Amino acid sequence: MRKKATKVKMPQALMDEAIKEAPENGKRQERMEENEKPLLRNRSYLLLLQGNLFSGFGDVLFSIAAGIWVYKQTGSTMMMSVMSSISMAVSVLITPFLGPIVDRRSKKRMMVLMDFIRGVTLVLAGMWFWGRPLSVPVLILCAAAMALCNALFNPAATAAFTLVVSRSQFMKAQSWNTGLFMVINLTGKGICSLLALMCGPATLLIVNGVLYWASSLSECFITLRPTEVPASASSSFFNDFKEGLQITFGNPFLRDLLLLLLAWNVLVSGLSSVTLPFLQQKGLIDEFYSLYLTFGSVGAVAGTFIPGMLPKPLRDKLCSLLPMILGILASFITALSRNPALVCVSYLIANLLNSIGNIIVSSAMILGCEEQMRGRLVALETSIMTAGRLISTLAFGFFGESLALGLLSAIGQGICLILYLPFVRNRRLNQFLKEGISTESGAS
Repeated sequence: MRKKATKVKMPQALMDEAIKEAPENGKRQERMEENEKPLLRNRSYLLLLQGNLFSGFGDVLFSIAAGIWVYKQTGSTMMMSVMSSISMAVSVLITPFLGPIVDRRSKKRMMVLMDFIRGVTLVLAGMWFWGRPLSVPVLILCAAAMALCNALFNPAATAAFTLVVSRSQFMKAQSWNTGLFMVINLTGKGICSLLALMCGPATLLIVNGVLYWASSLSECFITLRPTEVPASASSSFFNDFKEGLQITFGNPFLRDLLLLLLAWNVLVSGLSSVTLPFLQQKGLIDEFYSLYLTFGSVGAVAGTFIPGMLPKPLRDKLCSLLPMILGILASFITALSRNPALVCVSYLIANLLNSIGNIIVSSAMILGCEEQMRGRLVALETSIMTAGRLISTLAFGFFGESLALGLLSAIGQGICLILYLPFVRNRRLNQFLKEGISTESGAS
């Protein structure tokens, strides 16, 4: 009888203790949030942000310039597409296997080393081309080396963001990073195209390489949180990779979110590759094409910044799949409407809502994964999403020969809606999204 009484009293005692400590824990949490350093005063975050943006601009500069140079040299659109697809192919085939390497190494050293190697690669290539005609094979080798470094840099940089900001600031940090990167990507394409036509390969490659070196140097001064957890020892590389798959797909929330994002990429994203014929089938003139893209870009950029600008209580209410659901509904209007104004506005709204949803989901997934596995998660997610976009691009090109692209898009959106709806009111999943990006507690 005493043993039974003891068993009953212990949980009650613990509950009473927890109740007594709750106010103190709440006060401690408030003090921690009050003592948080604002992002604009966080030196490590700003250094990491500028390093990420410099590297992103360098990637855009090289990819745009290399494609233009190859086309001018060979006159072949196929060779130009090969240059543009090298990075995507590396992302699909190699990135998931590089995740364990990122997890076992210092994220800071990985970023510094990858930017330094990219700088060396481009400076040497520029020196090789100085006074010589352009060599397409050498340029392809440079592109492969750049893609390999990028496949290691991106997971390391994403994981490093969790080590320079608090959990409650992470979504805002990701929002600013993604938004600024999109601005650079959109504006940089025009700038880089102009530079590629004005400057010779040798000069531009050397300048691009020096930019990578400057980024590498600044990243040396980043201070990561000292509680970084090392990956557990494993007998082989493939065991590491297998462990990453098991942990990712063994977590029901990570698995469901990853599969939902994959479904969207496979069923919807390919429409962007056939935008011009999609608009032509609606009877819209070619001059409308640039206006349509402008509206979409404004929506996408605004959507990435909005989560970081909202106050915390309002941001918490967005922590669900509802923005993506509403984005799918807006895309229905884009797919089926023939009214130019309605097509533009609905496309802007769809991109805005999808960007908000992506920031929420990706932030929660990264923080919801164990710290020592985040490199593997980011690498795996990147590879799977890129593969989905490739499949979608091929599917829209193939089926678009016999079906109206608007109808094809509406079918894809409808399937997505059916897949997403059961998860909208899933309280456990919504709580996972909220806790992943809104709380400071929990192991990072």
